[in-house]
Amino acid sequence: MRLLESDDVHLMGLVSGHLTRKQFGKKASFVNNIILNYTNVCITDCKFCAFYRSPGADDSYTLTLDQIESRVKTAWDMFKIRQVLIQGGHNPNLKIE
Repeated sequence: MRLLESDDVHLMGLVSGHLTRKQFGKKASFVNNIILNYTNVCITDCKFCAFYRSPGADDSYTLTLDQIESRVKTAWDMFKIRQVLIQGGHNPNLKIE
């Protein structure tokens, strides 16, 4: 519990590395995936984000469902992806559903 409350990032890294090697050994694996950005339209105005565009900006976009399906299918055909990470901005024109 003390480690969780600590701000010693170096110690946390050492301990987590030790526990990971203890549980899994030195094996590493990966998953083929794509990051699917369905829109870059966002109204949040995060100071760290260089990706977003304001609604109506010339270079803003929102993918249609057909475009999304096409990108996933292409990634499957080319790379046999196993995972799709979906992310995008807070687009006021899209419903949460």
